[in-house]
Amino acid sequence: MLALRQRRRWQSCRNRKNESLLSATSINNYVRGVKLLLSTLANEELIAPHPVADMSAPKPAKVVIRPFTEQELRRIFRALAGTEHPHRNRAVVGLLFDPGLRLSEAVGLKMADVNLDERSITVLGKGAKQRLLPLGSWTAKLLLLYMTKERLDIGGQFLFIEADGRPLTSHCIQQVLRRLSQRLGIHVHAHRFRHTGAIEYLRSGGDSLFLQQLLGHASLTMTRNYAQIAGVDLKAAHARHSPGDRLRL
Repeated sequence: MLALRQRRRWQSCRNRKNESLLSATSINNYVRGVKLLLSTLANEELIAPHPVADMSAPKPAKVVIRPFTEQELRRIFRALAGTEHPHRNRAVVGLLFDPGLRLSEAVGLKMADVNLDERSITVLGKGAKQRLLPLGSWTAKLLLLYMTKERLDIGGQFLFIEADGRPLTSHCIQQVLRRLSQRLGIHVHAHRFRHTGAIEYLRSGGDSLFLQQLLGHASLTMTRNYAQIAGVDLKAAHARHSPGDRLRL
């Protein structure tokens, strides 16, 4: 456990090292995985009961979700238009916001995964699970502008690439967002777009189960967190769609 607390994170962008330590969440996931493996082996009588199986994993701190305001989103997308690769960066961030991709999912998209005619993308998520997602007209336009104005006929299977044709990495987008944070005075990070998109989806009357499928969540736990933040708006949505009010039994 002590070794995990002292381990530093590595992210791939020209083999640069990220100096931050592993988060409590990462350590928690690691310990839970090891405990599950040892418990399963012990239950199958393949090994003797192991003391690590009873070890308590550190509880990750509860994350406070603060979505972007509409004004902040507009400022961010205007600022992205002034970056070195404006169409690429706006398209990547657009996918984080709507339909709410993880950053790794966005940069991992391949050309064959995008169907602009049908306005859909095929996403490879956690656990190598694929999901087919619809694209709104705004997001589809961002992708079309990138593909026609910046990517053009550059070869390679990955959708998002760097200037030299190499696949874009998560770390490179994080660097772009970090510079925006400093420039705009807004805490800008990739997952915050996903949070904001999910909350806005619920505020507009979207269904929680559909949102779970869009985001690729294994359970409704995180979706419930979004629903709590958008609670006032969900009450209004229920007032509009209440089955009791509609049927008046």
